Amino acid sequence: MHPLRAVLALRLAAACAPRYINVGMPKCGSTSIQSFYQCHGMTSAHWQISRGHYVGDETHACDARGRPLLDCGPCRDVYAQIDAENPPDHCWFPQITHLAGLIQDYGNATFLLPTRNATAWAHSTAHWQAMNERFTRCQLPSVGAPRDGSAAEGAAFYERVTRRARAMLARAEETHGLRWVEFDITDPAAGELLAATVPGGGRAACWGQRNTNTKPGYAAA
Repeated sequence: MHPLRAVLALRLAAACAPRYINVGMPKCGSTSIQSFYQCHGMTSAHWQISRGHYVGDETHACDARGRPLLDCGPCRDVYAQIDAENPPDHCWFPQITHLAGLIQDYGNATFLLPTRNATAWAHSTAHWQAMNERFTRCQLPSVGAPRDGSAAEGAAFYERVTRRARAMLARAEETHGLRWVEFDITDPAAGELLAATVPGGGRAACWGQRNTNTKPGYAAA
């Protein structure tokens, strides 16, 4: 092991050691992921921690301090959402910009990549606080932000992000055994796939669509 990597591993042993990290995009079942693992008695962070305090802000502040992204707050078993977006000043999607670092810093976690039909995703963002328009004002050079708020641009953007994440996770699995699972949130077998990630076997019945589209501001799904 590289000396720096050894030091990092020792430091992380005394810091946060999450069991599951969702690296999917908003509007891809993050609320349902939180509910699934809470159903198994796990602690979880998603969207708003407390009034005016968001998980995305917590991870962003941690990055500004030069620390691993999940090490600046109470450690949770599950990070069901790690981003925040309120452009143009605040477009924070570490599942895009910092995915390599998350894999390196939290290599013992199981990474979750929830997906859905790209066009359906684009339509969903258009009906959630005009998220589709907000994405166009984000600076995301590694994948290219949508050029406009159309469904076609949104779907193409989503597909670029998903392909990139899938490739990086698969490569990490090959090189150092990263555990990760990709699942379509509309697949009837999604609950069974997630249940298989729980040691000893989880309960597929804990999975279900939970978003009520009642939370303003930051993205939730």
